[in-house]
Formats: sequence, C-alpha cells, structure tokens
Amino acid sequence: MSNRRSKKASETRSAILSAARQRFTDEGFEASLSSIVEDAGITKGALFHHFENKQALYYEVWRTLQQEMNQDTQAAAAEGRSPGDPYSAMLAGARRYLEWAARPDYQRIVLIDGRAALGRDWYEA
Repeated sequence: MSNRRSKKASETRSAILSAARQRFTDEGFEASLSSIVEDAGITKGALFHHFENKQALYYEVWRTLQQEMNQDTQAAAAEGRSPGDPYSAMLAGARRYLEWAARPDYQRIVLIDGRAALGRDWYEA
C-alpha cells in the first residue's frame, strides 16, 4: 500500500471513530451506522472496510476510551505521588478516574452501554 493510500485509510478510520464516538455518546449503541457514515462523510463500504460490524466499531471506540482513561489516571497517580504519603498516588488516580466517570462519553459508552453492547466476552477481556 502506498503512503498516500495508507494516509487516506488512516484519515478515513479516524473520521469514522470520531463520528462514532460522538454518536455513541449521544445515542448509545442504538446509534445507526447510517448516521455515523453521514457524519464521517464516507460510504458504508468504507466503514465496513475498516470494521466488520457495528459491535466491532463500538469495541474500538470503547477500547480507545478505556486506554485514554488508563493512561490519564496512571499519569495523575504518578504526578500525585508524595514522599512519605503512601496514599497520595492512589487518591490522585482515584480523583482522576472520578473525573472520567463524570464525562458524558465515558459514562455512556463504557459505564452504561458497554457491557450490553459488547457482550460479556468482549467486556471482560
């Protein structure tokens, strides 16, 4: 695959994930693929080139959110570590997690719809 093609594929994938994240935040797993395709400015064929089905797309959005949250809370814990206070890192990480839990995208995609949308096997993996 040429660099130009690779760049276009990466841009398309990013557009799909961005549109899906917003739609899944607003509408949950019930968001239609047609609305995601329209928001991303692509064709359904392009969507299915990148993702096998709606569940696979949802999983990638869910996984990305989880990864972002994990990195952010770990960084907060590391920054919050104080010499002589064994709980400081834990409290800093917990505070940051609670901030994530209050975010509409994390609430809807991970905490509310995640398990039902992905099924037990994917969610617990």
